[in-house]
Amino acid sequence: MPESPSDLAGRILKHFTAVHLEVFLGDPVCNPKLRVEVLEEALAHDTPTLVLITPWTINGLAFPPDGTLPDTLTVNRRSLPVFVTDIAGIGVVHSVNLVANTATLASPEAARSAARALSGDFCHAIARAATYRKVFTEQRWPVTAVHVPPQCAGDLMVVAVKRGRPRVAQGIMAAALSGPGGIYTGKVIVVDEDMDVFDLDTIMINLVQKLHPVRGITPYFHQGSPLFPFADLKERLEMTGPQLLLDCTWPMDWPIEIAVPPKASFTEAYPKDLQEKVKGSWTKYGFKN
Repeated sequence: MPESPSDLAGRILKHFTAVHLEVFLGDPVCNPKLRVEVLEEALAHDTPTLVLITPWTINGLAFPPDGTLPDTLTVNRRSLPVFVTDIAGIGVVHSVNLVANTATLASPEAARSAARALSGDFCHAIARAATYRKVFTEQRWPVTAVHVPPQCAGDLMVVAVKRGRPRVAQGIMAAALSGPGGIYTGKVIVVDEDMDVFDLDTIMINLVQKLHPVRGITPYFHQGSPLFPFADLKERLEMTGPQLLLDCTWPMDWPIEIAVPPKASFTEAYPKDLQEKVKGSWTKYGFKN
């Protein structure tokens, strides 16, 4: 059973207060008006979370019981990397940098206000990740990443999967609809594992270039949310708004070396030595580093 958020808060406060005194005290990157504080302790689904204020940064911390989270979380419409650290006496900590620079914060209360403004979205991001992670893990689907873009108000889920299992997209759709938020999931996009589900440009590329107009699109007539904007009055009253699966994975019977088109991108289309040469001369070409 995971440790309670309040128990974790005490140990986190003690550890980072010591880090402040032993490492950062007097450092010019620190805001001398701030001190180490822990607030907004919560339980996001099954994952304890809290927000850590320090004189040098503000971080959201999460402690998933199975030790896994996505590599990126969307907080306040920003895609933020998740860092994993093993801290002696505490264990594995997953952290997201919510406020990178605290120098402009005029007081401890200003820091608390900034932390509280972001804590709710951070906690929701963790809860979404934990909920769907549990659903897909229990049903043994080869999922590598899950994202529910906040821009779509929860109506869209994007799932990345490993290649090798037939009809994996249909299985993902069935699992998503059976999950706690299934009724509110209007559309599910399934992509291959090498696609970044947290990048909206990548999602658009999948829809335009990898989605087959016939075999890639499957409507589902599950119990639908009355909040779907596209639903008519009858569908809203009866909660029968249809849902849609968009399968953007390459077909299983396509040989990767022959049938799957190569990516036309800088990192895929050019040799590594040429990439490094171009990046090393980037500023000489007149671009910002």
